[in-house]
Amino acid sequence: MSTKKIGISGMLFFSIIFPNVQYAQVDTAVLPWLAKPQFDEAYDFNGAGWIKKGGKFGFITKEGTIVQPQFDEVYNFYDGVAKVKVGGKWGYIDRDGKWIARPQFDGAFNFSNGLAVVIVQGKYRLLTKQGRLIPFVFDFAWDCSEGMVKVQNNGKIGYVNSNGEMIIEPRFEDGNNFCESVAAVKVGSRWGYINKQGEQIIQPQFDFAGDFNYGIARIKKAGKYGFINKEGKLIASEFDYAWDCIDGLARIKKEGKYGYVTSEGKIVKAKYDEAEDCSSGLAKIVQEGKIGFVTKEGNIIKPQFDDVGKFSDGMLEVKKDEKYGFVSVEGTVVKPKFEKVLSFSEGLAAASEYGRWGFIDKSGNWVIKPMYDDVGSFSEGLVEVMFENKWGYIDKKGDWIIKPQFDNAYNFSEGVADVKLGGKWGYIDRNSNVVIPAQFDATYSFNEGVAVVGMNGKWGYIKNPLTVQQQVQSLEGAGVFVGTVKDIIGGEIIVAGSSIAQTVHIFDKLCAFSQGKMIILNAHFPMMTIVKCKIVTGNITDITKGMKVYKYTGGKKRRIEKDQ
Repeated sequence: MSTKKIGISGMLFFSIIFPNVQYAQVDTAVLPWLAKPQFDEAYDFNGAGWIKKGGKFGFITKEGTIVQPQFDEVYNFYDGVAKVKVGGKWGYIDRDGKWIARPQFDGAFNFSNGLAVVIVQGKYRLLTKQGRLIPFVFDFAWDCSEGMVKVQNNGKIGYVNSNGEMIIEPRFEDGNNFCESVAAVKVGSRWGYINKQGEQIIQPQFDFAGDFNYGIARIKKAGKYGFINKEGKLIASEFDYAWDCIDGLARIKKEGKYGYVTSEGKIVKAKYDEAEDCSSGLAKIVQEGKIGFVTKEGNIIKPQFDDVGKFSDGMLEVKKDEKYGFVSVEGTVVKPKFEKVLSFSEGLAAASEYGRWGFIDKSGNWVIKPMYDDVGSFSEGLVEVMFENKWGYIDKKGDWIIKPQFDNAYNFSEGVADVKLGGKWGYIDRNSNVVIPAQFDATYSFNEGVAVVGMNGKWGYIKNPLTVQQQVQSLEGAGVFVGTVKDIIGGEIIVAGSSIAQTVHIFDKLCAFSQGKMIILNAHFPMMTIVKCKIVTGNITDITKGMKVYKYTGGKKRRIEKDQ
């Protein structure tokens, strides 16, 4: 008897090779394919997966239905509908690949609030999700916003609702989309605001009027910019220029310097050399070459930093004197003292010190001391880390959950992670069980229960084995038997009680199965083996705890009468 090290799970794994027994390779047919690799390109799932083959696009549904590649251009699904182009014309399909409207339009916009703007012979029309063209014809139309579509006829602006009804006849010289239930419109030479019934709620009086955001809108009057609330009350009107309120802050400019106005009307004095729009709760300012921030409440973090990085989990990376730290959306500063940092995820961020990586909390304290060669970011409570040139996974306490054993590894998504072993990629669960053996040239994380995988230059889709009811096939072998079904977890059959070489083995899980192929069972170290047997044919849902499993001996099945 010879042994061969094959490296599966979180410990050494040996297959016992028996003389005079023919062992077949595990067949890819056992894998939970949604679509085997056959496409030139494949894209992440967003309700469906776009595919490309022979220069044309198609897509595949979650049920595995393939809409054959036939489209020249495609866009993502919006409102459950996607626009596609065939032969120079645009049409729309639903997630089942059925035509909402066949290719016939010269131009097409995405669906929003049940309507899409289309262009027919130079005119703009509105299309419903039932494929019906609303009878109105316009010189121009814009995307639906808050259930209202801005339209133009004969140089005048009006509004149609999402039912295709003309609510406000085109009568304004100009107008904006509805924001916060009101729209800026131009009457004669002055701007004011209307509601969705077309009633004037703020009389035309401004030289310019912007959209309402966070309860305020920028306006221009008597040559100066300022802001008003929805009652028309002037908050401030003293600036040389102003920008729309974004994320609770509006930029202003006065005498060549920049500042802000908050949505509550607080003014941050214009004294900075540069300023950017607020993003995720912080706005960047520059003074004398140093970077600082303004919170959306108008609080100032003094300019002191040399550079900024990514924003994540309420924390922004900052750099000072070649060291890295963070600034929180509340304005708290984590002193830059780390060699490098990665983005926060699940409350922790990777940081390096003396060439080693660990993890800090949002106060900058070490939660997991720096000891790793390389790291990723936390996902589903675990993070991939490299230790002594191998990748494994630790939890938020720094305890090893999956020992380092992989050549490469990515984060967990939907209960599984893609890992590289022996030059190929596969998937494991958080217990280190191999749920899809390493065999792919490239893999992506699972999204909506499906992952993109590459093999031999082609791309396909595979289903998450933790959520799939795999079909149990008949397996044939010789001279080996297994006992009863111990448990069924995540689409895996847990089997207890096997005799081989006069030793009792307790097995952890069934890795793969296919008709006429071998079953791989991981066992508690050091008693591990590959066995070949006959198990009950049927769906996993038909198999219950305690059900007997059989050995196969030359066409005869023998029930195991007693558990080992």
